[in-house]
Amino acid sequence: MGLLALLVFVPGFNVLFAAVVMMVMGLWGKKDLCEPARTNRRLAASWGLTLLLVEVALVVIQIVVVSIAHSFYESLPFIPWGAPIIMALVMVGVHVLVCSVQAIRAYRGTTLRFGGFPSSADR
Repeated sequence: MGLLALLVFVPGFNVLFAAVVMMVMGLWGKKDLCEPARTNRRLAASWGLTLLLVEVALVVIQIVVVSIAHSFYESLPFIPWGAPIIMALVMVGVHVLVCSVQAIRAYRGTTLRFGGFPSSADR
């Protein structure tokens, strides 16, 4: 579901939408599932939380860096001031890679190795 949510073309918000979809789908209705499906859904929700937190942090850092740099420079070069937004785009690629690996492992019936930051359901 996290990869399908990236297909929604709303620039800047599709990654956040993908993260929220992964969290909702991972935490919704998992009581009837047996292992490893329950664990995989929990780890997918954790990855969605990780993606959401990292993307929001990078966007906030980008806004702060550019607003501070504009007070010192009239014209800003993209590099190095655009590094946080480049990292946000790299996270989109990492998200596609992680979702692909997680889908393959879930299809094979094994649990996922990495779930990101633990969500509230992990307690």
